[in-house]
Amino acid sequence: MTMKRAWLMLLASVALSVLVVVHSMGGANVLGARRSLESARTHLAQLRSENDALQRKAAMLSSPSVIEHLAHSQYGLVKPGEQVYEILPGPAAPQPSTSPPVGPSAGAA
Repeated sequence: MTMKRAWLMLLASVALSVLVVVHSMGGANVLGARRSLESARTHLAQLRSENDALQRKAAMLSSPSVIEHLAHSQYGLVKPGEQVYEILPGPAAPQPSTSPPVGPSAGAA
């Protein structure tokens, strides 16, 4: 029985050693991989959201009326045959003087 018990103890200690080595080496890798996976999932969700927004914007910008509006408002383009009239500001009104009057009548008052 003692020989059987010795073998059993040796087998248990080898199994325990293997478990300790595997856990110490692989345990950290598994935790790191889980963190990396969660980070990748978060990034993927952000990219999907951004992609959806860009697809909606692309669909909006393909509308002829939107294209016409942007061409006119941002680039000053007009349709063939249209004429552009720009209203320029009038001459500037004279500003009232804030300095005291100068001249011979300034002290006569």
